[in-house]
Amino acid sequence: MTRIRRALSTLLEEGKVSADDAAIIRAALTGPPPRVLPVAVKAALATLAPARLIAHLDRLLQAGMPWMSETGMRRVQVLAAEHPRAGEVSLPGADLLDGPAEWRIYLAALGHPARVRPDEITPVLPRLPLAVVDDLIDLGVVGRDEEPWNMRGDAGERLYLRARLIPRSLSRDDARRLGWAELDRWHAFLAGEDLDGDDVYAMLARFWQGHADIRLRASLPPEQRPLFDEIMRGAQTGHWPAHITAERGFWALLMALWSPAGLINPKAGEFHAWRAAHQAYRWILARDLRKAREQAELLVDAARQVRGGRHLVSRQLRAEIHNMAAYLAQETEELDRAIRLLDEVADVYPEVTENIRRLKERRSLPRNRREYWENPYLMLGLPHGAPGWEATWRRLRKEFDDDLDRLTMINEAKRRLTHADRQGADFYVLPLEEKNLQAPRRRSPRLAPPLEPLPRRTQSEPRDFRMLRNAAARTLLDELRHEPRNP
Repeated sequence: MTRIRRALSTLLEEGKVSADDAAIIRAALTGPPPRVLPVAVKAALATLAPARLIAHLDRLLQAGMPWMSETGMRRVQVLAAEHPRAGEVSLPGADLLDGPAEWRIYLAALGHPARVRPDEITPVLPRLPLAVVDDLIDLGVVGRDEEPWNMRGDAGERLYLRARLIPRSLSRDDARRLGWAELDRWHAFLAGEDLDGDDVYAMLARFWQGHADIRLRASLPPEQRPLFDEIMRGAQTGHWPAHITAERGFWALLMALWSPAGLINPKAGEFHAWRAAHQAYRWILARDLRKAREQAELLVDAARQVRGGRHLVSRQLRAEIHNMAAYLAQETEELDRAIRLLDEVADVYPEVTENIRRLKERRSLPRNRREYWENPYLMLGLPHGAPGWEATWRRLRKEFDDDLDRLTMINEAKRRLTHADRQGADFYVLPLEEKNLQAPRRRSPRLAPPLEPLPRRTQSEPRDFRMLRNAAARTLLDELRHEPRNP
C-alpha cells in the first residue's frame, strides 16, 4: 500500500488535477481508498502528456494498482520501452495484436503483424516522419495503393516515395534530382543513347547496334533469356514471333541483327513492310533503282492488305510507300499511274498534294522539255533538303573520278542544287517524313534489367515513433476500470 500511495502522491504533484479529484486522491494517501478513487486517478492521468502518462501508469502498476485490465497492463509494458525501433520491441503475447487503430498502427510500425486498414493508416501518413513511412513501406503496411506521395507536403519527399513505390513513373530529370544513377542509366538506354562502360546497359546498347556480346545472355535475369534466344534465332531467318515484331522498340535491334541479301516479303507483317520500305529507300540513295522499284512494287501490293479489320501498315507508312513508288515511276514516265498512287494517300500529308502538282506539271510538258526526274539530293545519296551537300559532292567526285557515267550524274545533281540555292527548289519530296523510314530510336524495356524500387535512404530513430507512441498511449485510459481486477 505504501508504494501505491507514493505513486499516487507523485501523480498528484505532477497532474493538473481538479480540486475534487485532488481531495479524493489525498484522502487515499492517509486512509482507506474512497470508492471513487479509480475515477479520480483516471481523470488525473488524462491531464498528462503521453510520455508522462506511460511513466505514471508503469509506476502505478509496478506498485500494484488493481484498476487496469490485463491487456492494458501488457500494453503499458510495451509502451514503456524507452528506445522503440522497428523490429526491436518484443510483444508479450499475440493477443495484443488487436485493439484500437492507434495501438495497432504503433505495433505495425514496430514490425509486428498487426492488421491495419488503409482507411486507418492514410490519415496518419501526412504527419509521420519520413523514416517511419519508410519502415511501413518495408514492412508492407504502406504500398502504392495508399499513394503516400500524395500526402506529403515536401516535393522532395513526394519524389522519393514515388521512387520507392512506383519507380517507372519517374522521368530522367527526376532520376537526376534524386541522384539515382541506376534510373538515369535505365532511361538513357530506353531513349536509344549510346552507352559507355561494361555493364548490362552498355552491352544492351551495343546489342541494338548489332553487336551481341557473349556475356550479355548470362548478364540477363533467367526470365529474360528465352526472349533473348527467340530474338537471336529469328535473326538467322528474318522471322520472329509476333510478340517481338509487334513491338516497335525492337525494330532497330531486329534490323541491326538481320541483313537480307535480296527483296523482303512485306506481307510477312508490319515490321517486314517497314523494313522493306527502309531498304527500298536505302537502295534509292545508293542508286540501285532497279532493286528499289522491285521492292516498291511489292510494298504497294502489301499496303493494300487488310488483316483483322485493319491495314497491314499504318496510314503514314502507306503514304510513304505510294510516294516512293510514284517517285520511281517517273523513270519510265508512268506519270498517270504515279498520280493515281498519290491520289490514294493525298489526305495523309500536305507534301503529297505538292508532289501531285509536280507530277502534273511534268506531265503537261513534252518529254524533250522535261528535266531529269530524280531529286538531286537523293542522287548524291542525301536526304531531301540535307544541308552541306557540297561536301558530299566533292567527296563523291573524288570517289568516282574514273566512272564517267556516275561523275556526270553527280555533276548534274550539283548543277540543279546550285540553281535551286539561287532560285529556290521545287523537287519531288521523298520521304514525306524522315522518321517514317528510320528505325524507332526508343528501345523496348523487355530486355532491360527489371527496374527495382529505390533503396531506402532513411534510418528511423526512437524519436521518430513519438507521434504513434503518443497516440497509442491515449488508448490506455480506456483500459482503466472502476473495480479492481481481483475483487
